[in-house]
Amino acid sequence: MSTLATLRQEIGNRTKSYVAGTTTTTVTTDDQVIDSKLAGLGYGDDYFNGWYVWINTTANASVRRLVEDYTDSTGALTIAGANLAAESAAGTAFELHKFDPADILRAINNVLTKEYDAMFNEVVDITTTTAVKQTRYPIPTGVLSPPKQVLLEQALSWDFDENLLDNGGFEDWTVDDVTDDWGVPTGMTETMADVDEITVKYGSYCAKEIVTASTAASKYQTISTPANYDSQKLCLAFWVYCTTASRVKVEIKDNTGSTASSFHQGKGWERLVAVHNVCVSPTSVQAGVTCASGTSITIYLDNAYLVRSSYYPSRYAKTIYNWHIEGNDIVLEEPLIADRALIVIGGYPFTALSADTDTLSPDDNRLEIIYSGAIFNLYKGLRAVQTGKTQNLYDDDISFWGGELARMKALYGKQPASRNIPVGLKW
Repeated sequence: MSTLATLRQEIGNRTKSYVAGTTTTTVTTDDQVIDSKLAGLGYGDDYFNGWYVWINTTANASVRRLVEDYTDSTGALTIAGANLAAESAAGTAFELHKFDPADILRAINNVLTKEYDAMFNEVVDITTTTAVKQTRYPIPTGVLSPPKQVLLEQALSWDFDENLLDNGGFEDWTVDDVTDDWGVPTGMTETMADVDEITVKYGSYCAKEIVTASTAASKYQTISTPANYDSQKLCLAFWVYCTTASRVKVEIKDNTGSTASSFHQGKGWERLVAVHNVCVSPTSVQAGVTCASGTSITIYLDNAYLVRSSYYPSRYAKTIYNWHIEGNDIVLEEPLIADRALIVIGGYPFTALSADTDTLSPDDNRLEIIYSGAIFNLYKGLRAVQTGKTQNLYDDDISFWGGELARMKALYGKQPASRNIPVGLKW
């Protein structure tokens, strides 16, 4: 994981245009930053003239100023613009950059956008559910168009030995308004739903829950012998039907804490997943569904798993070959079996950076693409400023870093999966 600050500093290191400093004289409400340790290092008077000071402290948060004058005998940097805010003591860290820090930021974000093909975050979206006789589905909003691969979930019954939940398929009902093996819901009324009322996700039945208006609601199953799961990682996967976004989650909780999934997006059947690290010596472990307070809504529950794992199990997905893109839609040549997850694989750019603490999480190899691409852009920007002056001033730098960018992309560029290559997915 790399922060904007570490990216900026490394770009400065690679271009020999960055010096780290720490004030040896307390910053006051004037126009000077003094680091006596700079004195005598061979820079000489005026060396840093035209460079930029970057300070990012509580008193001088994100201060970026041009250096007007540097006095080597004292390490004093006189800066342009308004006076600085007074710091409480010496020891304020600052950076000196030949490139404008604002230009470095723009160059980094430019790489994240323009080099998307090599830098994308892979996205596996399972929020789309197939419907009867339907051949056209909108591209999920979490996938940058166009998708690279489309697969169809192959159903896995809830009734397998590793599932810690009893009656995870909601098939067993001693009476029609009480699901066997599950606790009585709070804030919602429950009835058995069958295929005559709604297309059940799997099997013959599912649970229908009508959430009471203006009441937070929940339904859990209490896991027997919680001590068996001391300090273990549990994964809950739950199919939930809902047409209202940002109300419903699934959750695992023990006697000291809990972990919930992201909110249901209100798109019909969606699989919600939560992974929880059970506490030491648990006295209680529960898994279930929660609903935030709001208007009365109806939700349906089916096919729940709770397993000892970071992932939930499933059969391999089946690759779909006969599809194409029309506008913002995925168009299939023929309908698929209904009520299965349509797995859409694509990519999405890294989020643009703005604050020093903002982070990126590419692997080390793809960081090389960011560095070479950003430096290439910086030198191109400097050459553009030189228009009408010395035209070849930065040509060598542009040539070198352009070559480095091409080389890093060839070595480490991330290629999206082809839609013609089957991919086995563990869910």
